[in-house]
Amino acid sequence: MIEYTSRIRKRQNHYFKGRDNEFNGKLEKAIEEYQLYSESLDSADKHIPYQWISKLYSRLGNTNDSLKYLEMYGDGCSPPKAAEVFKELGELCEKNELIQKALKSYQKAIKFNPNIGVKKKIESLKNKK
Repeated sequence: MIEYTSRIRKRQNHYFKGRDNEFNGKLEKAIEEYQLYSESLDSADKHIPYQWISKLYSRLGNTNDSLKYLEMYGDGCSPPKAAEVFKELGELCEKNELIQKALKSYQKAIKFNPNIGVKKKIESLKNKK
């Protein structure tokens, strides 16, 4: 029981350090803490901090890592949420002219939710290839 409680405290410590660093504008430090927080979570939950990490990388202007972590977040989500995340990822990729990655993301979104509203985007991107 003591070991379990210790693991929880350590995990919470990383989370709160990440939040504090983010609040104080220390975005790289926040990313490090969120990565440590992710490592301390059960495998089913490891993806949760990836959304925060993605947003921090975006704020730092690091589009590649932002997109990478958003995709990793989507891979861990339940189907309804995953559809939304991959649609968002597709839009971000399209905005950054990453056509192949946008297409792949939209196709993943539609796999999770056929009514997500990206069929026209998929056709449009296929024509750009």
